[in-house]
Amino acid sequence: MDVIESGAKPTVIPPPHPFSYSQLCITIINQVAAVNGPALGGGLELAMSCNARVGTKNSVYGLPELKLGIIPGMGGTQRLPRLIGVATAVKVTLSGKPLPPSRVINLNVHVYTPDIDELVDHENPCTYLHGLYIFLRVIKPLTLPVSIISQASVHVISIQAKMAAKLGLLDQLVKKPKDLIPTAMKLVLAMASGAKPRRSALDSKGNLESPARANEAIDIARVKSRRKAKGTPHAAAYLQAVQVGVRKGGRAGLQEEVDQMTPLLREAPSAKALIHMFLATRLSPKVPGLQGVRPGRIKTVAVLGGGTMGAGIVALLLFKGYSVILKEINEKVLYAGVQRVVKTINSVIKRMKLPSMALEMGMRNLTPTTSYEDFNKCDLVIEAIIENIPIKQKVFADLEKSCRSDCILATNTSTLDIDVVGAKTKAQDRIIGLHFFSPAHVMPLLEIIRTNNTSKTTLATSIDFAKRIGKTAVTVGNCVGFTANRIFFPYGQAAAFLVDHGTDPYRIDDVLKKMVNMPMGVHEIGDLSGLDILAHVTKSYKTVMLV
Repeated sequence: MDVIESGAKPTVIPPPHPFSYSQLCITIINQVAAVNGPALGGGLELAMSCNARVGTKNSVYGLPELKLGIIPGMGGTQRLPRLIGVATAVKVTLSGKPLPPSRVINLNVHVYTPDIDELVDHENPCTYLHGLYIFLRVIKPLTLPVSIISQASVHVISIQAKMAAKLGLLDQLVKKPKDLIPTAMKLVLAMASGAKPRRSALDSKGNLESPARANEAIDIARVKSRRKAKGTPHAAAYLQAVQVGVRKGGRAGLQEEVDQMTPLLREAPSAKALIHMFLATRLSPKVPGLQGVRPGRIKTVAVLGGGTMGAGIVALLLFKGYSVILKEINEKVLYAGVQRVVKTINSVIKRMKLPSMALEMGMRNLTPTTSYEDFNKCDLVIEAIIENIPIKQKVFADLEKSCRSDCILATNTSTLDIDVVGAKTKAQDRIIGLHFFSPAHVMPLLEIIRTNNTSKTTLATSIDFAKRIGKTAVTVGNCVGFTANRIFFPYGQAAAFLVDHGTDPYRIDDVLKKMVNMPMGVHEIGDLSGLDILAHVTKSYKTVMLV
């Protein structure tokens, strides 16, 4: 499948033979995979087809295919459950998140990252991803012909090294990359001499649970996935392949894997959409005209306003290790803002089961204030106050006087014209829009709004900052509503039209959630954002559109 160009339809290729990687296991050659870096998707699947695996602390392992609306297609649905157990494998694969090497040791493959020219036959290149290369050694310390490696395509999964070791995915974990190949060679020789058994993950039960427990884990995962992946078939297809493998054996599971994968590749709208989203996300930071522009580094950030949005931004920045100044208009409002920050951080600590000291450690980097006294230390200021142009203009004029000449001045406005906000300053080249979405510490999207006056350095630094705080940055032009709200306007207008004609708003939201699989109804969004904000946005939009 060609996923290079998001504008083109994916090119579907015939699915690989279900036993292609299995041919590695039936050869007399002893195979060890050495991993130093990410081994994700097909990369891990190829590694699991080998007889043993060795990794460094830098290695991570995972099967992220479900994030693209498809399933592992080269044995991952069968080998991973046998190496680390059905319950863990299902959880890891459905989440698409990586595992550390300490959890995957005993994987039976050793991976390393040599110069690609050492391994790739350029006339018949091996498909590889993210620095994973399979290194095969024979009984004698001779490298196999590259063409043998080239016959197998590679995909990838993600689990951190220590976790991988604990789970049984890795046979051995080395501390230093330089020890990777020698350790792999020792394993090869140990298998050759008979001192270590030569194993095949597919034909071994390994860490596979009893059929009853395995089926129970699959059934539980199926119930959870129906809630999280509404209207999409890939989670169910993956679980079906795993279950067939548990009930009928690994080789029957391989055939089921191919049978489930084929329709996803050929006709599933969800796969096409998720692949497009993946590609668009990867392309979004690459803004034309910024090639060669070096972004500045952000270390200290000031946030003006401790309301719901401001507190969420502050909490996010504290989690990411930034020094943060929170400014409010008076002590009473400032205290309330700090309390919101504490509440937000505590909710994350509870959800992620972090130690209670995480709150204290995070709050050490927070400086609450009611003045601009320390703003000369700031590299970035984010204004998140009331949507009122005269007030914002005064604030930005004050910021220009209080901050360094290289400090970026950003507004979190969702609709207002950025040029108008900064009209009373001489710092238009440093003014930009950073529109977070509520809750700011959770939602991944960040709209970056540039004006005709925004400098390339300001824009490049903002995009780099977004990446560092874990946001998906989308750079847009300066207009009322920007991109997100302009998309939302007709959506909300259609709902309002139905209500005007007598439809119950609760029914509208219910249909959107149950039939369209939206996570939240349009009226619930209005309640969450605040009806006063919604009314203000609507007024601003109408004013501009009627001009």
